[in-house]
Amino acid sequence: MPLLSHAEYVKAREAYSYADANAKFEVVQTGNLPCTGTFHGVFPGTVPRNHPAGGNLRKLEAICETVFSDAVTAENECRSTPAHRANIKSLTLAIVQWKMASQGGRSTEERIRSRWTDSTFGQLIRAYQHCSLMEFRIAGVAIPIASALLRFTHPHEFGIIDSRVVKHTQQKGITTLSIRADGYIMNTEMNVSKYYGEYNRFLAEEAKLLNTGGMTFSDFDAVGNPIRASFRPCDIEMALFSVLDLKANETAKQVQWAVPD
Repeated sequence: MPLLSHAEYVKAREAYSYADANAKFEVVQTGNLPCTGTFHGVFPGTVPRNHPAGGNLRKLEAICETVFSDAVTAENECRSTPAHRANIKSLTLAIVQWKMASQGGRSTEERIRSRWTDSTFGQLIRAYQHCSLMEFRIAGVAIPIASALLRFTHPHEFGIIDSRVVKHTQQKGITTLSIRADGYIMNTEMNVSKYYGEYNRFLAEEAKLLNTGGMTFSDFDAVGNPIRASFRPCDIEMALFSVLDLKANETAKQVQWAVPD
């Protein structure tokens, strides 16, 4: 049985609303990339009319897949250029900005930018090729940010490990990660291993259950057309994030109203 009912998963995934209007990235042409230009704003499904240069999550996924694949091919054929490196850096910083938007992401983005070296590009290329959470930990970033990079470069296989979702999986005995009392996911090799063996495995199994049952949800493709979509590991994570984030906000409101003036 899935953690949520089929109907609850569909409703929660469709309610996912995490966005960042400030995330900005530029993709320059390196030969045959299908989508280039400057993008400003990353949104969950539809792009607001007042953000004409914005893109949705599926657009970011598609751009990441093509840009990273193109960079790997160029590197393997010894024809990598500064444009390939610039594209990878721009997308990486945008993903970090989006992931950390609700937590003041500028400091993390600036730390990565300040520590970026010539070897960072090679590390990211290897991380992409190996589907390696460990190698995506550039500039010493934590596991959740590394998992966001893994999720967007391989959107059909992986989901983000988020402390709000992990709090629930820990309570249910689904995961046995090392976490602090405040929910922070410890940046250990054991947790990296458990991301694959416990956390993402759970996401993939939930997605498989829903897809076997013929469940789909309303979403938008990379160009904004409405679609019916099957569940992927990242969609399970987004649904659980949506449910748990809503519950957390409701709890906070209840506490606020309970406090006397």
